[in-house]
Amino acid sequence: MKGLGQIPGQDVLETVYGRLQRSEPVSEGDYALYGQWSRFDPRLAEQLVSALARDWRRLSPVLLNEALRKQSWPAAFGVLLEYVVFHLSSSRALFPRWRECVMHGIVPASNEAFYIGTRAFGGVLAFEDAAAATKPYRKWGYFARDTLVRRMAKASTLVTSGGRLTAIESLLREKRRFTVSDYVARLGHAIHRRQAQRDLEAHPGVLRVGRTRASFYVAAGGRWRRHAR
Repeated sequence: MKGLGQIPGQDVLETVYGRLQRSEPVSEGDYALYGQWSRFDPRLAEQLVSALARDWRRLSPVLLNEALRKQSWPAAFGVLLEYVVFHLSSSRALFPRWRECVMHGIVPASNEAFYIGTRAFGGVLAFEDAAAATKPYRKWGYFARDTLVRRMAKASTLVTSGGRLTAIESLLREKRRFTVSDYVARLGHAIHRRQAQRDLEAHPGVLRVGRTRASFYVAAGGRWRRHAR
């Protein structure tokens, strides 16, 4: 692979996890390299997002841009930065300007899977990744639905309406019944639970059974209809 010196093994990844978790100083060059490695490991991608949310103010956007331009997949770093904003409680006006400088001149990828070696080629999971790919991945030319934040804000959903519809249709085909949690998981937790409930309630082919926390959903029609109120 041009520009990629090695595919990180588990021992290398564990070392990087430790550096990030101990808040050790990480150079712009190392951050650029770790961004490449995140394509092999969703856990590393999530940890990088958290570390960047902590460290971005001390990192030179010019040096980081220069380091990214030497990498094979510089657009991958753009995905990480799209998720950083969800960790910020302040500096929301300044961070986008810093991010723009970091990614200046870097073009999106050509619509490909973000994670490498985590899905069977052409398999069901790969299809679902593409259908329900979240907006941060799509913006930078990638497909994936792993959400790199622990909890979505109430007003946030990172999956397009088309991707959400595809997820509901697949649940209707595959399951006799399913829950809001099943739907949220199918979307890689890239949707707030309240929005997920609204999606299911609005779908004409979905029927809610019960009105308690134990309620679930089925295809509209059939024997379940007479039990729903």
